[in-house]
Amino acid sequence: MFVETVVDASADGSLQCGSQVCEAGVTECCFQKAGPTLMCIPIGSPCDGQVSLCDGDEDCPSFDGGSYHCCGVLGADQVRCLPSCTGESGTVLLCHSGADCPRNAPVCQRTSFNGRDIQACTVPGE
Repeated sequence: MFVETVVDASADGSLQCGSQVCEAGVTECCFQKAGPTLMCIPIGSPCDGQVSLCDGDEDCPSFDGGSYHCCGVLGADQVRCLPSCTGESGTVLLCHSGADCPRNAPVCQRTSFNGRDIQACTVPGE
């Protein structure tokens, strides 16, 4: 099984996508399950697999005075910006380090998300 880790240590609003770097807000990372292949595609283009619009909160905009968070959405097979991702609705908060995580899920660790490794905030021991 092929598993690719998406980590953007630069925290500059870019999205690491395999060996490519996608431009947040312009392109998204497409993880095609057939292949598997990771590639940057224009936002909204067809992708036969998982789509990532972000790999951390730095890629997400702020609207109406509130910040959006980079969330993995299990049922939708997407990683996208949402107002919150508490884990209760099948979401996980993506992170680069423990400093990105809330108190109720303070550990940033590699975890599997729909067949792909990501860095997500978790509860110790889970």
